[in-house]
Amino acid sequence: GADLRYLQGETNENAGFVDGSFLRRRRAGGDQFLGGAFLRSAHRLDQGTAVDASLRLDFWALRDGERVERRPSTGALLREEDFPDREGFEPSLSLALRHPLSETVTFSTSVGTSFRLPTINELYRPFRVRNDITEANAALDPERFVSVDAGLRWEPDDSLALAVDLFHHWIRDAIANMPITDPQEAAAVAGFVPPGGTVAQRRNVDAARVWGLETRLRWQPTEAWLFSLSYLYSQASFVDSPEQPLLEGNRFPQAPEHRAVAGLECTPTEDLLLFAQVDYGSEQFDDALESRRLPSWWNTRLGARFHLHDAHSVHARVENLFDEEIVTG
Repeated sequence: GADLRYLQGETNENAGFVDGSFLRRRRAGGDQFLGGAFLRSAHRLDQGTAVDASLRLDFWALRDGERVERRPSTGALLREEDFPDREGFEPSLSLALRHPLSETVTFSTSVGTSFRLPTINELYRPFRVRNDITEANAALDPERFVSVDAGLRWEPDDSLALAVDLFHHWIRDAIANMPITDPQEAAAVAGFVPPGGTVAQRRNVDAARVWGLETRLRWQPTEAWLFSLSYLYSQASFVDSPEQPLLEGNRFPQAPEHRAVAGLECTPTEDLLLFAQVDYGSEQFDDALESRRLPSWWNTRLGARFHLHDAHSVHARVENLFDEEIVTG
C-alpha cells in the first residue's frame, strides 16, 4: 500500500503587547509533504502462533517556510525570513509475534523503528504565556524511535481478561522546549525579553528514552455490569543533551510517572447505559528544567447514554464531580 499527506499551515497574529498596544504583526508558516509506501506480511503458524512483519519507506519535504513581522502602526518591516526547503527519506520496520502459552494465556512481543516529522507548529510558530517566550525552530530534525515491548494476556473465560505489558522506547533527536539561560543568546533568539521573563526554543535533544509497565483489567460478572481498570507506570527522561547538560536525567514535561483509570458501567435496560470513571495522575513537571512542579490530581465523572432508536442517542455526563482543583500549568 501507499499513502500521501499534504499540510499547509499559517499563523497570523499580533504579538509583543507593551503599554496597551502590540509591537508587531506576525505571519509565519509553511508546507509539509509526507508520502510512504509499505509492505506487510502476516503469517499464521501451527498452534495459533502469529507472526507479522512490515517494511515502510517514507519521503518527507518541508517547503515554503517563512516568518514575516511588521510594525502594526506603520507597516515597517521588522523581520523577514525565508527558510530553506528540506527533504529526506525515512525507513521503518517492525516485527511482531503472538503465541498462546496455554488455552488461557497468550504471549506477545514486538520490535520496531519509526519516526515523527516536526509539526508546522513546532517549526514556525512561536508563542508567549505571560512573560515566558517559546520560540519555533525551522531547523528541527525528525524524531526517530526504536521500540521493544512484550506482554501477557490472561483470559480464563469471556467475563474476565487481564493484560500486562512492558515497553521500552529509545528516542533520538527528541523535540523539546529547550530553556535558554544565557541572556545574550535569549535576546538573539527571541528579541525583546520582558523583565523576569524566560526564553525557550524547540530544539532536538540527542537521546531520550521511555520505559514502563501497562496493565489492563476487564471484568464483566453479569451482562448488566462491567468493571475496568487500567494503570500505566512510565519513566520518560532525557538521556544525552550536550547542548543543554542541565536536561540530562530530567523527566519529560507533563509526563507523570503514574496514571490510573477505574471505570464502572451498568446497563439496566437494553437502551440505557450508565457509567462512572475515576482518573488519577501523579505529580509532574511543567518545564524541562524541573523547576515548576505540578501536584497530583484526580477527576471523577458520571454519565449516561440512552438510545432513542438505531440512528440516534442522547449522551450526558458530569466532569469533575467533586470540584477538585486540577493544576495544568
